Amino acid sequence: MTHPNQSPELERLILMSLMHLGDPNEVKVQQAMLKLTADCFYDYLYGQLFGIIRECFQKGEMFTIVDVLMLIKKDDNDLFEAYNWVRQEYSEIFTGTANFLSYVDRLIALKVLRKQMSLMAEAQREVSAIANPESAQESLLEHINLINNLSFRASKDGISAMELTEAYFEGLLPDDVILPTTCDQLNELLGGGIRAKSLITIAAGAGVGKTGFAIFLMDAIARNQPDTHSLFFSIEMEARHIWQRHMGICAGKQFDDLTEQEKLAAVPKLASVPVRIYDLATCRNADDIDFILTTARLKAMEKPISVIVVDYLGLVENRGRFERNDLKQSDTVTKLSKLAIELNCVVICLSQINRANAARSIDDRCPWPHDAADSSGSHRSSALWLGVDRPDQYQDDPCYRNQFVIKCRKNRFGGIFELILAFNEGTFAEVPEGWFRQPSKPTKNIEQALFSGRGKDFSEKQYVD
Repeated sequence: MTHPNQSPELERLILMSLMHLGDPNEVKVQQAMLKLTADCFYDYLYGQLFGIIRECFQKGEMFTIVDVLMLIKKDDNDLFEAYNWVRQEYSEIFTGTANFLSYVDRLIALKVLRKQMSLMAEAQREVSAIANPESAQESLLEHINLINNLSFRASKDGISAMELTEAYFEGLLPDDVILPTTCDQLNELLGGGIRAKSLITIAAGAGVGKTGFAIFLMDAIARNQPDTHSLFFSIEMEARHIWQRHMGICAGKQFDDLTEQEKLAAVPKLASVPVRIYDLATCRNADDIDFILTTARLKAMEKPISVIVVDYLGLVENRGRFERNDLKQSDTVTKLSKLAIELNCVVICLSQINRANAARSIDDRCPWPHDAADSSGSHRSSALWLGVDRPDQYQDDPCYRNQFVIKCRKNRFGGIFELILAFNEGTFAEVPEGWFRQPSKPTKNIEQALFSGRGKDFSEKQYVD
């Protein structure tokens, strides 16, 4: 090493390893790209070579020794010379990629070290200019704490309130991205749709249909986000059951009731919302929070993610040490909330409630946050906290048949609301206001009492006035 905070040999070795692997689908490459940036390279030209490799990676193109050479401009003699240094060492001393990821961590550590040394120099200048010894000592301690707490991700500077103010008045401050769903009524209640980078908690008792509703909501969000895909981490159900429910939602009828022709007809609609499902039968780590986070980050490199579903929160394993289960769940939810921000997507978590809601009036047994086991973390971190219920599970009156009640108990960006969808054969549909109502008089004809001749085919919106 030529200097304690830089290593040209290490930088060349990492570039050699990347071009040796040369494949954006290689796991080691994907793991390295999660950490590396051009400013990790002290040598500006090596940073430029890395920039060429990263651009190829993001496009899904190969970046072997030959590929990178073809992308260097003919008149860029300095970059070509730097490339020749790397190529020469590749042919003479390169021994493989067995220690590649450890080399990456070392390069990042050097980058942090350079930042720390810069902060130390800045601290020395500032402290030397302070006449009062107590004030100088306070300033020194502040700089020491900053240096001690510095990490690679934290090394990027934040932004001041005045910078944000200037950006706003110059029209440079971007608005929040709102993702319209295919559910018009939900869009209206949410002011246009669901905000990107949101964590949504769906809470319900067993058998209410929270998994089905999560699939419906995932489909409603992702269907309007072309060129994206979704991830579904199913800890309680097999992947094929999630697929069957999604197929049924696309076809407008429960999967078991579909004819072969109806299944074939639903395939194009299903294919337009690509979903990768992880269950414990095919992936034994599907319930591990670290696996969920890492997998999501790797998949986001292949194609942007629109929705991530975790079903359900109480079964997620967290290998951290916690004194209480609520602290464990709070940590898990916080990590998922940060993941939504990092990947610019929506994360949907499902939460199982206890039986406390059964003691309340039958007029409103839709869950509240305190009904969910260890719920404080999910309520605090969620942008939307939705309690869902099916009153026909405990109401004999036929007017409650097929009601699926959604009550928003927390909306970080607006008011709380209530939405009632029709639930029929495992599918969901919007219905006009007044669709569900008390019968005007007793009758043995339940269909007439419920629908007043409007019909009940929820696969098409023929019932809308």
